[in-house]
Parts: sequence; C-alpha cells; structure tokens
Amino acid sequence: ASLVAVDADEPYLGGLSFHATPPSKRFCDISQLSGGERSLASLSLLFALHDAHRAPVLLLDEVDANLDATNVHQLATFAATRADTQIVAVTHKEALYVEAALLVGVTKDLPKASSAIFTLDLAHRFHTALNLSGDAPPRRQDLDKDDDDAHMPDAGAE
Repeated sequence: ASLVAVDADEPYLGGLSFHATPPSKRFCDISQLSGGERSLASLSLLFALHDAHRAPVLLLDEVDANLDATNVHQLATFAATRADTQIVAVTHKEALYVEAALLVGVTKDLPKASSAIFTLDLAHRFHTALNLSGDAPPRRQDLDKDDDDAHMPDAGAE
C-alpha cells in the first residue's frame, strides 16, 4: 500500500491518494477495490497509523460491514491483541462482538417512546462463572458451549 500527497508542493491543501495491492491483484487506487478490500486496506492504514502514534481509544463504527466471516474473525483476533488500547466497535456481526469484554446495547422502549441502554460485562461474567484468578479473562471461544448455559447467570437476573 502507499499513501501519497496529491500536491507535493502544498501537501496540507491537496489531500492524499491511497493505493493498495490486495493479494493476487494489481496495484490500484482504493476506489477500484471491492468494499471488503477497501475496508481491509483502510483498517490496515488505521492500525499502521496507530502503531506510529498510539491513542488510548479507537472507535470503529461498522468497519466490518463489508467483510466476510473469515476477515471479521481476523479483525476480532487482531483487535484482541491490542491490550494497550480500548477499542469501541459498533457492529452487528457476532464474530466481532463475541470477542468483546463488554457489550452495550440500545433498544426501543416503546411505552416510554425512548431508547433503553443495557450493558453486559462479559469479562466479569466469564471470570466469575469459572472462578478464575489472574488478570486476563478467557475469551468466549475458549469456553465450552455446554458449560456456558450451566454456569452463566441469566442475563436478565442483574
């Protein structure tokens, strides 16, 4: 991938041109890539910039919308390695939110004609349910599915 100033004489005024080369494709402008390829190229740029200049929080708003299941899983796995950064991801894809430590949901409260917000602390639930010690809670995929129902308190019980 490459990032080039459109106007080298006035780089702050001319903008940037972003080119990427996905596997088995030719070098091209990002506008010529598919939605999933654009998403992956953009995420690559975002995380490369983040490596150069760390931020404590990243807000990712439906960045996985154009990704297939394999790439969503790879994004979730990669995001989980960023222990020094809090990542807030807005998503509708299960492959991403099952890796989360905390879920925040918004739903309609029809009688009040407003929105209701609910949270689910997955890290605390898994840590408590399995009676573990240590800093790192297990990831959801590491838990046996049969044990989930037997040991997890009802979500409405809080």
